Amino acid sequence: MDTARIPGEEDSTTDCEGTVSSLWSILKILNPPMLHVAIWEEPIPWARMRGGHARWKPEDLRAWQDHVRDVVLQEIALTDAYASGPYEDPSVMVLAFATKSKKFDLDNGAKAILDALKHVLYPDDSKKYIKGLIVFGTEPHDDQPPVQLWHLPVTVNLPSP
Repeated sequence: MDTARIPGEEDSTTDCEGTVSSLWSILKILNPPMLHVAIWEEPIPWARMRGGHARWKPEDLRAWQDHVRDVVLQEIALTDAYASGPYEDPSVMVLAFATKSKKFDLDNGAKAILDALKHVLYPDDSKKYIKGLIVFGTEPHDDQPPVQLWHLPVTVNLPSP
């Protein structure tokens, strides 16, 4: 489990600076238990075929998802909070992408990660288990992983939109 830290926090380089800073200020005050994982391999987003071909090969996506799963399982092994298997309570996922790809879609990157972590962090990625999803992109930096994720168990009822 890690305390909340956002890429670029020290120099406030994120495009959505105000919203993200507010989110992390709240999380630092609440200091909820959370899992923080950095993935240093460039992300491969989930993508449907267009014009008879896909931009990324399905086998490359599956290999990347396996890598994400392995990294998360290694991080879980370092903590006892997730020792009993997938977290059954509702949770919030926060994903940060700092990819060098100009054609990377944040929504498809999020879908690839959510699918990869089914049966690892949560039984499935339905709204029963994932109550919130925050996804943002930042400019890539050499000292920053292309993907970071935070999994926060939710212990309070979230208001309906």
